[in-house]
Amino acid sequence: MKISKEAKIGIYVLVVLAMFIWGLNYLKGKDIFTRTHEYYLVFANVAGLKISNPVLISGYKVGTVRDIYMKEDESGKVMVQISLNRYTRVPVGSIAQLSSDLLGTKSIKLKFSKSKVYHKPNDTLQSAVETDIMEQLMPLKNKVESAVVSVDSLIGLVKVIFNDKAIKDIHGSFSNLNTFTAGLKDQNPRIDSIMKNMTSISDNLRKNNDALSNVMKNFSSISDSIAKANLKQTLLETQMAVTQMHEMLARINRGEGSLGMMAKNDSLYNNLSSASKNLDLLLQDLKKNPKRYVHFSIFGKSDKSSSPK
Repeated sequence: MKISKEAKIGIYVLVVLAMFIWGLNYLKGKDIFTRTHEYYLVFANVAGLKISNPVLISGYKVGTVRDIYMKEDESGKVMVQISLNRYTRVPVGSIAQLSSDLLGTKSIKLKFSKSKVYHKPNDTLQSAVETDIMEQLMPLKNKVESAVVSVDSLIGLVKVIFNDKAIKDIHGSFSNLNTFTAGLKDQNPRIDSIMKNMTSISDNLRKNNDALSNVMKNFSSISDSIAKANLKQTLLETQMAVTQMHEMLARINRGEGSLGMMAKNDSLYNNLSSASKNLDLLLQDLKKNPKRYVHFSIFGKSDKSSSPK
């Protein structure tokens, strides 16, 4: 049977159209000649995920993102349809994680669970969003920026501190230090003598350790004796005696009692002084004229001539 020219052209157009459709689907991540299983994911934000982005398991591509569309329940969430090859079975409890590489390329990473029960095609898988690499590096970025600011502030502070005057002062300090060390070299004999004296003192202390121990024991014994003594009672009695002395002096100052009258009354002092003076005159007269006061006769007669007139 002879094929007409028109039929050949029609067959050629159909083949070209079929290859065009296959190539377009292939570019979209759809292989019409390969049997796949479809699964669905739900995300609050797909963050730049596109159709035909890969679906990976441990870095190995097992499928592609087939479609992305909004859910019809007006929740604002996004449905993602993925196609996996027919040999890939997804255990129940597995997580489909939206992730991004260093270049910003989005992909879906499947993390399988250890369940022996598997999802059926067209099931909705558990989804999650992996922390973006830039978000992971953000704390480090903040720390680096803080460190740079601190270093910059430190450099500025160093510039302020180590100005020309400060450098000259530092040089002067080192010069003084050199002078001081040179002076120490000159004083080495005296320093050696002082160190020898210190060594001698420490040796003497070590040799007299027993005597020092006895002295310390004696001091300890004295302190124990003082502690055992009724020091509080003694102090109280002393305070009472001082108080009584103050009261007695106060009474004397007020002229109370004999001592007070003597201290405050001149007449009593004058009378006592006069009595003392008269007594002294009487004793002097008794010594000069004893016969006036003592009469003694062998015959029992008195000497009238010696009697006082």
